[in-house]
Amino acid sequence: LTALTDAGNSIVCQEDVEGYGDNFGKNLCGTGPFKLVEFSLDERAVLEANDAYWLGRPNPLADVNVRKALAMAADWDAIRAALYQYNDAVPGYLPIPFGSWAYDASLESLAPTYDLEQAMQLMSDAGYASGFDISIYVTNNQARIDLTTMLQGYWAALGVNVTPVIGEWGSFSDAVCGGKADAYAMSWSWYPDPYFFLNNLFASNQTTAIGNGAGYVNAEVDDLLLKAVQTTDQDERAKYYQQVIEIAMKDYVGVYYAVPNLYYAVNPRVHGFVQRPDSTLRFVTPDRNTWVD
Repeated sequence: LTALTDAGNSIVCQEDVEGYGDNFGKNLCGTGPFKLVEFSLDERAVLEANDAYWLGRPNPLADVNVRKALAMAADWDAIRAALYQYNDAVPGYLPIPFGSWAYDASLESLAPTYDLEQAMQLMSDAGYASGFDISIYVTNNQARIDLTTMLQGYWAALGVNVTPVIGEWGSFSDAVCGGKADAYAMSWSWYPDPYFFLNNLFASNQTTAIGNGAGYVNAEVDDLLLKAVQTTDQDERAKYYQQVIEIAMKDYVGVYYAVPNLYYAVNPRVHGFVQRPDSTLRFVTPDRNTWVD
């Protein structure tokens, strides 16, 4: 019984087998989520969504070319400038903080750049030349709402119709964790160790959690993340995490376009106050003490 469930024992269409004969392998027939519409050996394969698929038409964002197209169709520099009009943010590139010991500036070149023409070509190659409908889930934070408004404008050029779904944190997190969001926008900050960013954002065992609500699953990434927690050598861990970042960036899992600055008004009488990367306020710790003269 186990052997019969192997992919090599899949049921095929008798008419196609008999009709194509020796060329059957070049004329695929199946009931999966995508249809093969064009194939050139060693050159390209063009797929389109199968509307008759038993689970329904697949989410276009499952296609890396679609994700890349959406990323390239938006001018993230202009978006950041509009959202942070007082220079209260710096450009973001990667899914970990600049100060992390695993940060690799050489990977910044993988961040998407605005290129509408290439984005349109990618959409066409992916079988979505006419676009599609998509929902973006955000909290009732004005910056997130403004972001979806701007993305509506940018992505309209691709024929993509964006419907914002705005709610408080509870409904937002329920939708994202439940895999109901086509796309979502939020901020992420935690302890500066890469584990708290990369594991939560990209590990397959986090697909029902808020970090990996996109449902990203990549066996190679999982293996690298596991290796990174199995060693205490920080340089070795950094190499594993940098590989994870490179893979995730090339898969266009997300866009990390801004790192907001944190500002605190501190009275001159206050001494020893230190900002923390996780935004928590700690006035007394084993190695620091905040005091007032």
